[in-house]
Amino acid sequence: MLRGGSWNNNPRNCRSAYRNNNNPDNRNNNNGFRLVVSGASTLQLSELVNGNLSGV
Repeated sequence: MLRGGSWNNNPRNCRSAYRNNNNPDNRNNNNGFRLVVSGASTLQLSELVNGNLSGV
């Protein structure tokens, strides 16, 4: 299953809700990938001091 598109697609195809219907053996540059960061790594406001990490 493919979700969304890449830099080489039109805006409609770049939506995460968009579903491509390519064959499994199809190869092209229209498929991108997304990086995900876990919410566990989110900093708390108390960890910031003047826009910098405290203790760094």
